[in-house]
Amino acid sequence: MVAQTNASVNNNKYYGDVIPVIVLVCNRAEALERLLHKLTKLRSSTTKFPIYVSQDCDHLETKAVASKYDVQFIKHSAPTTEHFNIPTSMMQYKTYYYISRHYKLALEEIFDRYKHESVIILEDDLDIAEDFFSYFDSTYQILKKDESIYCISAWNDNGLPELINLKENAKLYRSDFFPGLGWLMDRRLWKEIGSSWPDGFWDDWIRLPEQRKERVCIRPEVSRTSMTSFGKKGASQGYFFDNFLNKIVHNEVAVDFNKLDLSYLVKETYDKEYLVDVYNKSKKYSLNEVKHFLNRDNVIATDVNKLIRIEYATFQQYQEIVSFLGLMRDFKVGVGRNAYKGILTTYTKNGIRVYIAPDLSIWKGYDKKWEFIP
Repeated sequence: MVAQTNASVNNNKYYGDVIPVIVLVCNRAEALERLLHKLTKLRSSTTKFPIYVSQDCDHLETKAVASKYDVQFIKHSAPTTEHFNIPTSMMQYKTYYYISRHYKLALEEIFDRYKHESVIILEDDLDIAEDFFSYFDSTYQILKKDESIYCISAWNDNGLPELINLKENAKLYRSDFFPGLGWLMDRRLWKEIGSSWPDGFWDDWIRLPEQRKERVCIRPEVSRTSMTSFGKKGASQGYFFDNFLNKIVHNEVAVDFNKLDLSYLVKETYDKEYLVDVYNKSKKYSLNEVKHFLNRDNVIATDVNKLIRIEYATFQQYQEIVSFLGLMRDFKVGVGRNAYKGILTTYTKNGIRVYIAPDLSIWKGYDKKWEFIP
């Protein structure tokens, strides 16, 4: 590995205030150009938000793009030139092993070489919202205070425009499911998991109970990242891009999160207030009742409670509910996307907030046997 820089390392007097951004790249020069233009335009300070570009292949055009901006460029040897073990049975997934290797190398640079306390991680096929930096700057303060939070994500896994309330673009949630796709981690987490970083499929690995340890990520109602068309040529061969990723929208009306009180995200406060909203302030309906009034084009929130709840007790019931509402149906070790204590939330075109919640009289926690491959 050879590390090269286009900018000097920030003076240590700013050490405690720095939230670096690292962009992982290979050979998509146009994608990097677009993202770096946005990042350098929107960041409030080059000192507070230094940008690193980490490249793990030998594409000169991409390197040339990085050289045009006030960023630090880090060059790693290409995975094809290095000997590392990929099981023969997994060779068709070798790209996922290359990606996991790149993440580890990039994070070693940030935490072990440059000694930063945190990092925002992006891949070059993402776009960012205008309030991207405000979002991470403010939520990072909550992460530092609350050890039950292990990441901040800019992504809502169910962030399709018809499933979110764009007017609640300042609303944030705790989630037991790691979203990724523009996320922040700190040195505390790196010290804990860095030495056991996996050879492949790092994102599935970080969702496992052994890494999560019942901690959560913070995620927004309205995403602060979105996928560009460059993502169609990624590791998933365009399947998830066409069917899902391309449909997620990022926030268009900026929020100054630094002016907001985000203390409601701290576990003790959140667990009291959120569970009251879900189980006490909302009205319980059966799925058939919800189907009846949501399928009426003329129904509005004033016709029914603005907060409604559909409870589930079985895997089949859960699948029927989320399928009807258009939510992602898959799990990781029994945890559904966006779930918190088994609860999901979505929004309807009729102006109704819907909670999909476990029946507390029988719910014993996540069932690792619940698994659905979309």
